[in-house]
Amino acid sequence: MLLRFRFSNFRSFPTEQELSLIAGPFTDQPDFVLHPAGLKEGVLPGAAIYGANASGKTNVIQAIWFMASAVSLSHREWSPDGPIPRQPFIANEESKPEPSEVEADFLLAGVRHRYGFRVDSQAVLEEWLYVYPKGKKQTWFHRKRGNPIGIRSCLYERVSYTNSDATPCSQAEKKFEKSTGRYSETIGGKVVSSHSTCPGW
Repeated sequence: MLLRFRFSNFRSFPTEQELSLIAGPFTDQPDFVLHPAGLKEGVLPGAAIYGANASGKTNVIQAIWFMASAVSLSHREWSPDGPIPRQPFIANEESKPEPSEVEADFLLAGVRHRYGFRVDSQAVLEEWLYVYPKGKKQTWFHRKRGNPIGIRSCLYERVSYTNSDATPCSQAEKKFEKSTGRYSETIGGKVVSSHSTCPGW
């Protein structure tokens, strides 16, 4: 369930914009407001984007699509040595070299997640994933180009686990491994991790 989506320096939007499905303070239509467990705010089941012709409505959807395609298709369709197919604000020359940023705030399996990244035309500059089990923020990973990656300890910093320790993170590990080229294998009750280099970092 999408809670918020924000982006900046994309197509017709030079500054940060946000699409929010968090309910406002109005109380006249309570039946239309969802109250997911573990989230203080009410959430709307849908949102409408409206405005004059050429006001940027389609560009909001394009920004969402850019993020979705970067996550699901970049490893197959982006060239490791080629430019990143982003579309920065082009009405002035100053915006072209500036990074573009996108972030999605969403519920997955009842837990709030915040995932986002910053890119310029040559590389991914920064990427992060914050998760809020029981409402408390955890940094699952945060990496900047040229710096060592920081990953939450339950995923990769510990070398050995008991079965009970590994279970809560096992599904997240598999998703993380598939998306980053990292893998782990259980040998003799211990998890041995290996890391690969991702193009563009």
